[in-house]
Amino acid sequence: MLTAMFGLLQSVGLISLLTMAGGGAVVLRRWLARFGDRLAPLAGPPVRLRLVPAPLGLALGEPRRLRAELLRLGFVEVGAFYAEGIPRLRLLGLVHPGRGVSAAIWTHSRLGVWLDLWVSLPGPRRLVLTTDTHGAEITPPPWTELRRLPGQGPEDLLRALTEAVGGERPLHTSPERFADDLQRDWAAEADWRNLRGPTEEEITRLVQAHGQAPTPAELQRARRALDRAALHGLDLALRERLSWRGTEAEEDRLLFVYERLGEEGLIERLGALVDAPTLGPGDDLRARFAAWVAAQPEARRFRHLATVQGPVDAEVWLAPG
Repeated sequence: MLTAMFGLLQSVGLISLLTMAGGGAVVLRRWLARFGDRLAPLAGPPVRLRLVPAPLGLALGEPRRLRAELLRLGFVEVGAFYAEGIPRLRLLGLVHPGRGVSAAIWTHSRLGVWLDLWVSLPGPRRLVLTTDTHGAEITPPPWTELRRLPGQGPEDLLRALTEAVGGERPLHTSPERFADDLQRDWAAEADWRNLRGPTEEEITRLVQAHGQAPTPAELQRARRALDRAALHGLDLALRERLSWRGTEAEEDRLLFVYERLGEEGLIERLGALVDAPTLGPGDDLRARFAAWVAAQPEARRFRHLATVQGPVDAEVWLAPG
């Protein structure tokens, strides 16, 4: 998803973090009451964006003005959408097939209205221009160049985008591909962020932008809670790639083991399934867990189901029932 859009989740990210972070969130509740709105862009993005068609009547007021100007510039209307699971958000999509440019007019009841224009370039790379100012403290993924031009109109953004593209040829886009491409971009960025995890620099910039000076201990607690949220997002992305399907009770006993999880994260997950194991030494978490499983009595042994690849390589196990 376009990096600028993660800023809109300031209004819902705190709830997401408290839901996903588990017990650590209880410790952070008072602290996050002060800083939560600024931490939200790191904590709240859903793993996947689901666009649901909405009435074109959403294009009223400023969205209607922006839509009219984009149409005048040669854009073709795709349609309006709700973002499933993200309250208060509306999107009007347009594309300029001749230039390979996509446009999104975002409307959020708390954060207002802003416009994104972007192109996909060979590499693959992405160039994004936005009038949005939210989430500026967050580092874009390495394949995205993000430029913020608040207060500029569609014609100004299109001119700046054309100049930035220069002699490169953007990849083709079309109204039929708009929703799929946007959902794919969102998934790629969410997976990258969860795999990397929130950095201390990002957390610090967010809370300092709010005019606060948290202690090192507060930052560490926030980092741990946000990292739990990122690992939860990775688990959801891995589950999406798993072709195996079992009963509801069996799916509740799934365990994904991957290096990014770390021994502490693995022990934390196992606490809900079995007594905490003692893993042997070594750097390969997947191999260490497999060795522990092999040493267990058959009745208490995890069953290996599959190896899943992307966004991280993981072994999928089924806990004994």
